[in-house]
Order: sequence, then structure tokens, then C-alpha cells
Amino acid sequence: MLAASPGVGQAAVVPHRRTSGAVVGDLEIIGYVVPASGTACDPTVLRAGLALELPEFMVPRAVVITDALPMGATGKLDAAALRPPAVDDAEPDPLEAVIAAGWCEVLGLPRVGRETTFAELGGHSLLMALVQQSLETRLKRRIPLVWMFEFPTVAGLASCLRAGEPSEPDGALVRAAGRMHRRNRARSGRAE
Repeated sequence: MLAASPGVGQAAVVPHRRTSGAVVGDLEIIGYVVPASGTACDPTVLRAGLALELPEFMVPRAVVITDALPMGATGKLDAAALRPPAVDDAEPDPLEAVIAAGWCEVLGLPRVGRETTFAELGGHSLLMALVQQSLETRLKRRIPLVWMFEFPTVAGLASCLRAGEPSEPDGALVRAAGRMHRRNRARSGRAE
């Protein structure tokens, strides 16, 4: 599927052992792409396209853009020469930092990777709703819950939020969010 994506000249998907995160040592899938001549590929867009077509466990954790795929003497892919991408230790941009802080708060984690999906960190739909509520409070803007599922990484969600404002809120969703907010406040003993 990766090779059939727009703008992709060649592609390979290789399993690598995780070196960080909650499941160190488990295998993860990394995609490698050589863009077709005269085109450019965006790894986030490629991952998002795969996420629409494939089950989550089959979507590569990252897509790496490369000039060429290494081939062995027999003309086959030299998978050992393809290294997994380094964990990005650089300071995230401010929007990504706010999103990551919201995830850490809800999931009880000290740190989250910018390209790690919410589900990979142990998140589920109920926790996603709590993250949405937290982010709406922190960012002082509406974030449709569907965006949280469509863009399940810190980097992806930040890119989505930068791209544009949501359409008018659905009345049923607004009422459900209000009920959830009131229940949370009642459970925590805080008055409205």
C-alpha cells in the first residue's frame, strides 16, 4: 500500500526492535520511501493515508524519506542497512508541547513521542475524550473529537490544528461534552 501512495517511487517496510517507549524490545514497523522523480513526499501525509486503509497495527510508526533503498549483491533489499529513525530529542514546537503535556497528564506518562500514536501509549476512546477536554481548556479552542482519532500522534494533531478551524459544532456532541464535563466536576467534588 505504501508503494501505491501518490508521489512514491519505491517503498519498503521493515520491522525493527523498539529502543524506547513502553514496549522496548517489541517489533515496530518502519516505512522507507524514495519519492518518484520530480515529486516530494510528506511522511505525515503518507502515514495518515495508510491509517485510513490499514488496521492500526499495520501502520508504520514512522515513514522515512530516503534517496535510495539499499540493495544487496543479489539485487534484493538490504533490510539490515535500513536503520530506524532516531528518537527526536529536540525541543518540540510550543503547540506540540501543549498536546504532549495533555497526553502525559491523562495517560500518566512522563513523556510521549511526537510520532507515537495515542493507542500505542495505552490510550483508548474514553481517555481520548479526556485529552480532548484538557486540550480545549489549554488551547482555548474547540477541537473535534474526530480529529483526535484521525490524527492520533502529537505531530499529526499539531499539524491538523495549525491547518484550520473546525466547522460548526454538532449540537448533540456539544450536549454530550457538557454532560461529560458536569459528571467529571461532580466526581471530583468541584462545584459548577
